[in-house]
Amino acid sequence: MSLKTQAVPTVIISIIVYYLYQTFVGIIPGPIVDTLSGKVRGSVEVSRGGRTYFQYLGIPYARPPDGELRFEDPQPALKWEGIRNAYNFGAECLQLEVLILGRVIGDEDCLFVNVYTPQVESRPLMPVMVYIHGGLFMGGSSNIFRGKYFADEDVVLVTLNYRVAALGFLSSGDEVLRGNQGLKDQNLALKWIKDNVRNFGGDPDRITLFGESAGAASVHYQMISPKSRGLFAKALSMSGTVMRKYTSTDDKKGQLENFGKKLGCIGDTTKTVVDCLKKVEGHKIVEQHREAAEALLKNKFALFVPTTESINDSRTFLGVNPRTSIQDGYFERIPWVAGVVAHEGLIYVARVIRDPEATKEMNENWMEVLPKLLKYDPKRKELTRKIKEFYFGMAEQLDVVNAIEQFSDLLSDRLFIYPAFEAAKVQSRFSPVYLYYLSYKPQTSVYQLITSITPNGRISPVLEFSYSLLKRWFRGKILGLESITYGPSHGDELSLLFNVHFLARISEGHPDFEFSKTMVKLWASFAKAEKTMAVDGELWEPVNPQDSTSALFYVDLNANSTSSTISTKTVNQHLSKRIQFWDSLKLPYL
Repeated sequence: MSLKTQAVPTVIISIIVYYLYQTFVGIIPGPIVDTLSGKVRGSVEVSRGGRTYFQYLGIPYARPPDGELRFEDPQPALKWEGIRNAYNFGAECLQLEVLILGRVIGDEDCLFVNVYTPQVESRPLMPVMVYIHGGLFMGGSSNIFRGKYFADEDVVLVTLNYRVAALGFLSSGDEVLRGNQGLKDQNLALKWIKDNVRNFGGDPDRITLFGESAGAASVHYQMISPKSRGLFAKALSMSGTVMRKYTSTDDKKGQLENFGKKLGCIGDTTKTVVDCLKKVEGHKIVEQHREAAEALLKNKFALFVPTTESINDSRTFLGVNPRTSIQDGYFERIPWVAGVVAHEGLIYVARVIRDPEATKEMNENWMEVLPKLLKYDPKRKELTRKIKEFYFGMAEQLDVVNAIEQFSDLLSDRLFIYPAFEAAKVQSRFSPVYLYYLSYKPQTSVYQLITSITPNGRISPVLEFSYSLLKRWFRGKILGLESITYGPSHGDELSLLFNVHFLARISEGHPDFEFSKTMVKLWASFAKAEKTMAVDGELWEPVNPQDSTSALFYVDLNANSTSSTISTKTVNQHLSKRIQFWDSLKLPYL
């Protein structure tokens, strides 16, 4: 009997044994691994393709950043005695879940990594992929994104938590509180991974850092910071770069005073305010972030994000404006994949149209709202008219609900697509950049998720979302009616790459199964590649810095009705016109 025919029943038996054990016994203990902090025992799991792998969850890489360590640089985890069972996720970092639920979740003791590996004693060592989650730097957690799909590839996947919102990015604008605590958490996690991943079967010299949204921008920030030099060999940014500024203000002292006042922390010096905030109960701090949940932000101080630090010494993570760093070639010159999804802006459109007040304000006061939304001087009325005419035509009255695609294109271009293409062009002068554009529309949509859930509603959001999916299925399969679907939206690729815990798994027979496998394999192949990148056997050409921003070469990630198809092309005509339009406006850095 051949090895191939022997393998099939072995896989089937292992899956049956695994599920029987999980059902009647519980967790199957995995191998014990030594780390510099102590020994950890993981659990045995089965991948989507039926492969056994091991997962190690909730491993602390830093001391809990609470008490006197709140707002401070992260400190390495203390060593533990004996064997630590790494069976369960640690807490997500304390936050107000602003996108959907509007409730406080998590804990300040949250700085953990999770490791997913096909084999802990792998020889040769496997490439490592480190994922940084997104969430506008205001929220998110690694616990959502699980490694079952990547376990079918010969890579070690590591995910990490970092502090978010005020706890992760509050700054006083001086030496008292420098800011960027969340980015420094990521940096310490990368050091932990570099020091320990070999014992999980990973190659510390072949680490690929990747992330989505704020996680993608984080990847870019790590490339820029001298503190992260040599900690990873490749980078991949999905829907985020440092070319996009995430806040409307650089007044960090003003933001600190505004925030402190809300919590009764008022003082003559920044140190007095910060010392007071260290004593405030953590839940009260994150409760103050409710303004960040507004579809149209009214308070310029609502978002807490990375900042250029005012002090430049050995502790500094980001001492130079990130845009300047990219333009001057002051960054880790390693291969970088960067890209966007076709309708990034849908995530913001969804938040506007589910909020009647925001929709009314957008429709009636677009001359005032648009500059705030796109972050430029509201006095430039002629510019606002020009943008409005380009996307919405000559109609005097704006109707957002009936112009979803146009509104989405506008936000996609300004906030994601143009910054990504601009970053690719500038950075390609110094190191290889591979550009992609995801136009595949998965079954699960972030747009649908947001619009189907009632903010602060009484019904479980999982039930509301499930009901919306059931309704769409009934209309299509039973009534034969075509539902209007939009996408792909910002974040839609994540369900293709990870078994997101609150969504259905994409298993064999699922409409997205083939494309999901293809995309996971493509990202893993980037981590494995020695020199060049290939897509379906074709060379993935890096961006040519001599090309105009509107004519850059990119890979289109899409699929037809029968198989996954990835095509290579320059920017299509419609997208090219939109990029040319933003090129012509010469707007300031976002």
